Amino acid sequence: MNNTKIKTDKIGNVDLKLVIDQAKELEKAGGPAVPQKVSDISELGISSPADITRITRLTAKKNGSIVMSSGGTTGEPKLTFVPYSQGIERMLRSWRPLEPHNVMLNLFNPGRLWGSHYYMLALAEGIKCTVIPMGAIFPQEVEGWASMLRDVGTDSVAGTPTAISTFCEGLIAAKISLPIKNVIWVGEAWTEKKEQTVRTALPEVAFWGNYGSIETFVIASNTPKCPISIFHLHPDEMLELDPEGALLTRVGAGWTVATVRYRLGDKISAAKCPCGRENAFIVVGRADDSIKFRGTLFSIGSLLSFIRTQAGIDDVQLILYGSKEAGSVNRMTVRITGRASSNTIQNALLKRFVDLDVKDSKGLHTLIVESVSQLKINERTHKVPPAVWEIS
Repeated sequence: MNNTKIKTDKIGNVDLKLVIDQAKELEKAGGPAVPQKVSDISELGISSPADITRITRLTAKKNGSIVMSSGGTTGEPKLTFVPYSQGIERMLRSWRPLEPHNVMLNLFNPGRLWGSHYYMLALAEGIKCTVIPMGAIFPQEVEGWASMLRDVGTDSVAGTPTAISTFCEGLIAAKISLPIKNVIWVGEAWTEKKEQTVRTALPEVAFWGNYGSIETFVIASNTPKCPISIFHLHPDEMLELDPEGALLTRVGAGWTVATVRYRLGDKISAAKCPCGRENAFIVVGRADDSIKFRGTLFSIGSLLSFIRTQAGIDDVQLILYGSKEAGSVNRMTVRITGRASSNTIQNALLKRFVDLDVKDSKGLHTLIVESVSQLKINERTHKVPPAVWEIS
């Protein structure tokens, strides 16, 4: 896999005049003020989630909308008023995963302001293919649905990596073969184990990925010609790379929301993709994942990345006890799946991060590693949160 990083402070290009004109329109709707003279995009203000909510709410008063909210899996939930079109026509100009003859199984859960289920319905409508609005199918349910899925000609499946791999676990357990050729995914990164499970159940499958958020909807995509971790910006978009979170700007009509320097929650690095297309990048991790564990600052991403490099690890999740608002942790449980032993991983962590070797007032270790059969899943989004906060 080629994840070669490129040193740059920007990915993509946008016309500064168009950006300034758009920023002035957003200013009228309550967005950041625009200076009288602007010679560089960095002189414009940074948009916030509150700006997105306010601007999309105003647009909705004229044209209607679907009220959606981010999942709160890795950050605070954010409301967005998404136009009914969901930006599909704009996106299909540069990314078209299916054709009218395809039949897509939609494993994204409906309801609870979660947007991905409805995005897949709109995608199917834009492509003019058939969609099955199912929601998550658990392994024990697969055999009961398999006949119907086969009868209607299901050849594609959409969902989070967790939902798709869970469905494939059921196919493998029941020894069921379905002629699924396309996987459309969004919402979380793939683990090696989940990808392997899908390729085992669906040996001819091609992966089509999206990167985005509920606030901005789809920002970037990849195709079967790309490594699964590399995405490409769509035309008329630009990312400013920043350790506090990349800044998205995009111009032109057809997007779900006009965007000038909106701060995403992820650290992003430019990359070179073997498919040969430009404006490629990888998501390095969350920008706001610092926690203070009994007085010492740690990055959740760094802890998880280290654990995932250890032999026998399929996946990992942190259970944090303390105050999420303050980012303060006084006790931590590391849950792992795979064949690695909990003692081995605990010793590796204490050797690599010596400040984790802390005991409480009763002399008990405040870091515990547990080997489990399954990590906690967000029931609303069907994603595995990297960290789950519990009240201490």
